[in-house]
Amino acid sequence: MKLVTFIHQDQERIGALDDAGHIVDLERAYAGYLREAEDILHADQLAAVVLGREMCGFLQRGEKVWPQRKRLSRMPTRNLTMPTVK
Repeated sequence: MKLVTFIHQDQERIGALDDAGHIVDLERAYAGYLREAEDILHADQLAAVVLGREMCGFLQRGEKVWPQRKRLSRMPTRNLTMPTVK
């Protein structure tokens, strides 16, 4: 998985390139996973805390976020790719 940093709606985001070369917003994808698979009510807030909102923080978390990264790599990316980013 290739990691990227991108800007969407004036916010820096953490993403990954999928097999088609689209950027997947990792926080958004993880929040979707938490909602659908784990039935967590405040999934958006939890995803932000677990993954962090910027690349340095994400990388500093290291081993703590790898299980989540593996889950995200198996998720379908429908509705998760960002059509316009900087």
